[in-house]
Amino acid sequence: MRWASIAMGAVFALAVAVQWNDPDPWMWMLLYAVAAAFSLAAAFEFYIPALTLAIASVYAVAALWTFPAVLEADLGAYTSFKMRSTDDEVARECIGLVLCAGWMFVVWWRGRASAVSR
Repeated sequence: MRWASIAMGAVFALAVAVQWNDPDPWMWMLLYAVAAAFSLAAAFEFYIPALTLAIASVYAVAALWTFPAVLEADLGAYTSFKMRSTDDEVARECIGLVLCAGWMFVVWWRGRASAVSR
């Protein structure tokens, strides 16, 4: 789990770095930075299960809130780096939110199991 957490922390840190060209970079940078921080904390077995579950839930709700953009976006939103509309950006970010939510739920589950076994 340690190496997976470090790898995901690096992926989320990279996501922070590529947000500079975004129309609203600070919000997305913060969201990905939190995921990176929690991933790295999990790598070193620093768990706060309730907080991790709360963060995972926030990501899941945000992903559900942005999901309609995924359905409305055309294939070009995912095959090009160019942003033709704000819907393209929201559709892409929804995928990022799903990754954050999924990984935070994994971190919570593993941290919960680890805390119980101690």
